[in-house]
Amino acid sequence: EFESNPAGTDAGNEWVELFNNGISSVDLSGWKLVDSGSDETDLSGIILSNGYLIISEPAFNFSLVNTNESLALKDANGSVVDSTLLLIDTSDDGNTWQRFPNGQNSWMLLTSTQGLTNGGYEQPSDNDEDGVVNEEDNCPSIYNPSQTDNDSDGIGNACDSTPDGNG
Repeated sequence: EFESNPAGTDAGNEWVELFNNGISSVDLSGWKLVDSGSDETDLSGIILSNGYLIISEPAFNFSLVNTNESLALKDANGSVVDSTLLLIDTSDDGNTWQRFPNGQNSWMLLTSTQGLTNGGYEQPSDNDEDGVVNEEDNCPSIYNPSQTDNDSDGIGNACDSTPDGNG
């Protein structure tokens, strides 16, 4: 989500919000935020799983333009991790460009939700906290990060009463 044309004066009131929809924290050391004019801001800090980071002026080294603005998030290797479309906000109001629902590809100009969900997003569950979301975990009730399944029956060895297939 970002605010390029806040109500009143733009200077000092623009901001960018990053949302981590992953199941692990993200370390932003070496990452950059780049605007459509190729101006870069170095990022730092950690965004917790399902967490937000608000970057406000003057923390970024550029001003967000109200017409034909786009932003790109680059990781420490310089690869684009996420980006916006080329967007326009000519209304001097409290609306912001945001993904709706959170983390999806649809960008909409809506009432600001700074620091809150844009709606419609449900954090994936990882009941056994092994780093594999339940929907992909072959044994979601028992910690098994390796997902070993010797007999390839779709049930991880940690939950399989016959992991060798002989039962």
